Amino acid sequence: MKTMEKKPLAICFFVCGLVFAGLTASASHANVCSLGTAEPPFLQAGVEPNLLLMIDNSASMYDLAYVNAADDASGYCYDDSYASGSSYAGYFDADAWYAYESGRFVKTTAPAACSSPTYKKSSGGADEICLKVSGSTVSAFAAKGNFLNWAASSKMDIEKKILTGGKYDAANGVLVMESRGCLERRFIKKTAFDSGGHLTLAVRPPTAAEKNGTTDNTTRIEIYPVSSTGYNHAACQQAV
Repeated sequence: MKTMEKKPLAICFFVCGLVFAGLTASASHANVCSLGTAEPPFLQAGVEPNLLLMIDNSASMYDLAYVNAADDASGYCYDDSYASGSSYAGYFDADAWYAYESGRFVKTTAPAACSSPTYKKSSGGADEICLKVSGSTVSAFAAKGNFLNWAASSKMDIEKKILTGGKYDAANGVLVMESRGCLERRFIKKTAFDSGGHLTLAVRPPTAAEKNGTTDNTTRIEIYPVSSTGYNHAACQQAV
């Protein structure tokens, strides 16, 4: 009888021991959020992460982004280095068509200028530039965004596109390109058409009469008459 009376007590001690052991084990791992947060031994402790972003807003950022390196170094304000196979960043979608309408370039899927154009430039069988001329007047002009980015994008345009998406005119719902041309003068851009002749463009800032406020640097593009050689860069340099 004495032996039978001791068995429940022994079982109780065993069960209680397991309970206490479990409670002790749980208490020792209660702060699980701190597990695995140690810094690797090869990192210096105590140094807060930081980022330095340097932004250039000097006047030279209004210079054109894509220029012939040799000519640019000499200050010639001239470039004929457009390459169809190269990609040029800017506000225009590279593969989209843009037609010049009412003082601005508007995205289009079927530019009227490419319907029986007077002149055109193509690459790999695909048109890139279409120009219609009536007498001595340009009646229609359209180009792929890639060409327009090469022709008119400034360094400031690309910087703003990266940081904010570009300078946005909320009133008209358009992006506004800004440039000072070539030190407030015209920067000449030239490329050849397929059937002979050259397209010559002049990229410049607005004149005092064209400015819409003191901070208006909206890019202007002029189209010169097509000729067999276009702008004669060598002759102009000799004259200077």
